[in-house]
Amino acid sequence: PGYKTGNSSSIVELVDLFPTILDLVGLDIPEQCHGKSIKSILEDPSSIVRDVAFSYHGGRTPTQFSLRSKRWAYIKYSNGEELYDMNNDPGQFTNLINNPEYINVIKDFRIKLSKKISSYQL
Repeated sequence: PGYKTGNSSSIVELVDLFPTILDLVGLDIPEQCHGKSIKSILEDPSSIVRDVAFSYHGGRTPTQFSLRSKRWAYIKYSNGEELYDMNNDPGQFTNLINNPEYINVIKDFRIKLSKKISSYQL
């Protein structure tokens, strides 16, 4: 099918490219593939494939992890954490990690990060 050009604010990861290509050419996506097809976003830019994007730095022994949702950026280092409200602080100037008002957001991101790390077997 022909896809219209356009923009989407849907969250994707680089690992989504491979399964998307497989999906577009009609091949099965291997079960062990970490990525997800974003074909649905190509068909409808308002589609949602992920609620957060995961990334890490440091090779086989990562030293930094991050999760990015539409509103939040959460970063975990070996010696600390950061949380930014991307709606109100897109330049990431105010770290909210020690603000008790955001403890539930922080707990949620800690759980999500733990699950992501486990799924990647890092």
